[in-house]
Amino acid sequence: MPEDDSFVFDTNLGVKVRFLPGAHKHGVQVEDQLHVLDAARVVFIRDATRGRSRREWLFLGEGPNGEVLEVIAIPGTREHFLVIHAMPMRKKWQPLWNWMQQGGSS
Repeated sequence: MPEDDSFVFDTNLGVKVRFLPGAHKHGVQVEDQLHVLDAARVVFIRDATRGRSRREWLFLGEGPNGEVLEVIAIPGTREHFLVIHAMPMRKKWQPLWNWMQQGGSS
């Protein structure tokens, strides 16, 4: 599958997804990223820091092989998400993942 920033996929989210170059930096395949976007166990929206005024959507979910992945996307338009980052889930998200695995309640 091409790692082209113009490659667009329809997802179960009801939006199209474009993969920017940063989405390929850590070697996570496009198919695995789509799997996480379609079946994420955790979706967390946060204001991006570092001087940017945008919202990032963090998707945590298992890829087809069972590895937990993080995928970060930003809204492009009403119909598009731009995936900017994908990699195996980092330790900093483990508490959030554990909380969701336990039902997401306090």
